[in-house]
Amino acid sequence: MFIRKCKRKLALCIAALFWTACDNDSSTESDESVSPTESSSETTSTKESSSSNSPENPYILAIHPTVHCKDSTIFQKATCKNAAVPKNSSDIKFAALYGTPCIAEDRNTPIFKCENGSMFPNNKAFSLVGDTIVQFNDFCGEWMRADECIAKKAEEAEANPETPYKLASDTTINCKQTFKPILSKLEPILTGFQSEYLISEGCFKCDDGNIYERDDMLKDEKGNLWKKEN
Repeated sequence: MFIRKCKRKLALCIAALFWTACDNDSSTESDESVSPTESSSETTSTKESSSSNSPENPYILAIHPTVHCKDSTIFQKATCKNAAVPKNSSDIKFAALYGTPCIAEDRNTPIFKCENGSMFPNNKAFSLVGDTIVQFNDFCGEWMRADECIAKKAEEAEANPETPYKLASDTTINCKQTFKPILSKLEPILTGFQSEYLISEGCFKCDDGNIYERDDMLKDEKGNLWKKEN
């Protein structure tokens, strides 16, 4: 349950940042405008015409290093239906109040368009480090690279000497929670297209040196994780 809540929180965070990307420097926009409902034939054509060494796709996607991308824009129509929402209101605040992103007026939003058909917001959540498109978040208490944040959380868990959980198949083996990076889908309902983002998923490292999933752990009669009391 906790992991699902974290995934939803991160998805909404990225979506809200995406919908407020117009606050970025307009110099990041290109003359090309991309519709959020691109046809499959156009996407296929983009894949076939793109080359890994093409100067038209100068950026590398950190989560998929073999995928190259370029600057582009996407047209977004105004979605605020509440007349009381002022034009300069924060889209993020609106999302927090009403549960969905909202934009006050039509705009062209800067994005990264990749040769495999995926698209990512060009803003604080996804930005360039050199020629690499990197994901950032503040889930470690400061704004930092998502992969470094996950590694930091795993290191902190590794440093904890307590092993309060037990392996269901062998209760003599003690375990502790840790974290691993996985890719999750950002659904089109939030951004207008589907893309991927990096999240930390909880798992368990046990005395036998192996990594296990939640389903492998011992549970109580209510189905909750059994945990040794201090």
